[in-house]
Amino acid sequence: MKCFDTLRQLTGQSSDKTAWDALVTYYKTKRGQTGGLPTRREIAIKANMTQQEPQRPKNDLSLPGRAFALLTQLVQAGVKPDDITVYDASAFRA
Repeated sequence: MKCFDTLRQLTGQSSDKTAWDALVTYYKTKRGQTGGLPTRREIAIKANMTQQEPQRPKNDLSLPGRAFALLTQLVQAGVKPDDITVYDASAFRA
């Protein structure tokens, strides 16, 4: 998938696993922490379901397709499926 090609290019890595590890390492270093993608870490992904447009271009991937691709990449990078939560905390306004 193109977005993951971009992740590998951004990090200068040749595999998805090392690209995710490099990305996590970079952000942890910026926060004064050490290490890359931990073997046991719960990950929460907020899916923005409130911004879906009724008419999308035909070449646009649906949210489920993008979410599935992201989840597949994380699992291939070593994150356990049971450690991943996808949610949408929509704000209801009166």
